[in-house]
Amino acid sequence: MNNENNQEPQLTPMPENNPQQVNPQPVNSQPQNNVNSNVNNINGISPEVNNKMINENGARIDTVSGNTPQIHTEAFETEHKKIEKKTGTHDGPSKGVSIALVLFFILLIGFVFFLPDISDYMRKFTENNNIAEVTTGKLICTYGRTSDKLNFDYTSTFEFKDKAIYKQTNKQEVSGSSEDSEDLNKLYNTCLNLEKVSSTIEGISLNCNFLNTKFTQTEIFNYSEIGEDNSKPKIAYTEGGGTYPEFKYNENVDDVEVSLKQAGYTCEKIK
Repeated sequence: MNNENNQEPQLTPMPENNPQQVNPQPVNSQPQNNVNSNVNNINGISPEVNNKMINENGARIDTVSGNTPQIHTEAFETEHKKIEKKTGTHDGPSKGVSIALVLFFILLIGFVFFLPDISDYMRKFTENNNIAEVTTGKLICTYGRTSDKLNFDYTSTFEFKDKAIYKQTNKQEVSGSSEDSEDLNKLYNTCLNLEKVSSTIEGISLNCNFLNTKFTQTEIFNYSEIGEDNSKPKIAYTEGGGTYPEFKYNENVDDVEVSLKQAGYTCEKIK
């Protein structure tokens, strides 16, 4: 009893200055993501465009989660393009360079493809340039034509020395079918008559041949025997039904070749 009476009384502490009591508010346990979502919704921005915002100066701010925002203004982009144009910087090769590369590869493929033909042409060109000029030999010219029934082949051979012709041989071959025997026989009879005439003209000889369906007439004009003046033999041969050549003794073989090529002949010089 005495102990209980001797205990000091317990004093209850009073609040200082009597501050106004504030009731505690419940703590919001929503995740931080929801808070950000609510803030965006309050500002009228949907979560889908959260990474694109507009600052006070009208510049576009591209934000990436966890990265520093990148600010792009129209002035910045325009100046950047000017610098690229001035310095020539770009992401890839220009259009002109691309076209040049394509053309280069096309030409390279074409060169490889046609290389055999090019090599053959160069070989022939070199051979032709290395051929020595023929001053003494033969000029052989050929020509062919076809009528309704018969085929005609002509060969004129000129013998020359130091480029001066001295002999001409004309060979005419006419061929057909068995049904053309009558026409071929007429040609043969005409040749026989002309052969008689040529036998009387110095420097001209004629030979006629008719076998099966082929007729051959060979004329030889020896210009060295006829001489420079060919007026008499020319008249006699023409009156007999023949055709005297237009060329003369010692005429330049190059001029003869040009004349025959103009008439459609194909010519070649040989030694």
